[in-house]
Amino acid sequence: KSLSCQSYKDTEYSPKKKNRSSEIGGLGNSEQELISPTTKKKQRKKKKKKKKSKKKNKKDKKLWCFVGISVGDSMIYRWSKSTAEVIEVTVGDRIGGVRDAGGSLGGDEPDLRNLNLYTCLCEEGDFLIAVSDGVHDNLDPEVLGLKPSDVVSIDTLDIENDSWKAFTDLHVKDNIKREFKLDQLADIIGLEENLTSYDITNKIIDWVDEQTREHREAYELGTQLQRDWDILPEDKRKLFNERVQKGIKYGKGKFDHVTCLTIQVTGRHSKIRNLSHSNDHQLKNKNSLNSNYTFDNRK
Repeated sequence: KSLSCQSYKDTEYSPKKKNRSSEIGGLGNSEQELISPTTKKKQRKKKKKKKKSKKKNKKDKKLWCFVGISVGDSMIYRWSKSTAEVIEVTVGDRIGGVRDAGGSLGGDEPDLRNLNLYTCLCEEGDFLIAVSDGVHDNLDPEVLGLKPSDVVSIDTLDIENDSWKAFTDLHVKDNIKREFKLDQLADIIGLEENLTSYDITNKIIDWVDEQTREHREAYELGTQLQRDWDILPEDKRKLFNERVQKGIKYGKGKFDHVTCLTIQVTGRHSKIRNLSHSNDHQLKNKNSLNSNYTFDNRK
């Protein structure tokens, strides 16, 4: 138990019972519905009970131990095959804001403020997911344009208005966001059978791609507007400029480098490993990828 990952369930707030969802329109009058972290929570609990109900010999249960060192603001999560829940392995801290990485190895001198050693027990079939801040910051409810009341019941919170800036206790706010991000990531991964590291990596990258679409389209249109300013009629200039300003000001998501590395916990002679290798072999033949490993890295 001393090696178990912390899940940060002991926060000082009451989760809302209602469905947390939001529809935010983007450029071109298109709409994207945000995945609600509570949508599949009951399904995950049912899966957990189902797994517990099956009597298994403890000798057949293989446990693995993940050991890693981290500095900076990249995160590692563990997706549990038995419970379909996501657990934070590295301890994230965004109290100083998204621009403070907490540490780094670059520069004249390394910044080792948040250098830490992490350990985590894993079961065979679990997934370890390492992501850059360009991924996990786009799981943040504030970055996604949600209000505190969209995430939790704020009646018991000491805030003057329904705004993230109204929090006086930054640790409470950080824990609320952390819980939301874990649920959001679990919903992105889903409950499919025979998931592979390739599936999870693509789901996460596609999610971030969609959340930053409005901002991206606004900047691309701004570049086009600057290039063609002299040849565009005045009404087109005005229309394009309004769309650019709207997308930059109201578009959700955070622009950043996006990297995701997913590794499945398997043994050398595991059926899971053989399935993953079979899928990777098919992918290699299809896309001419020179890889036989059970992990994928996509930028």
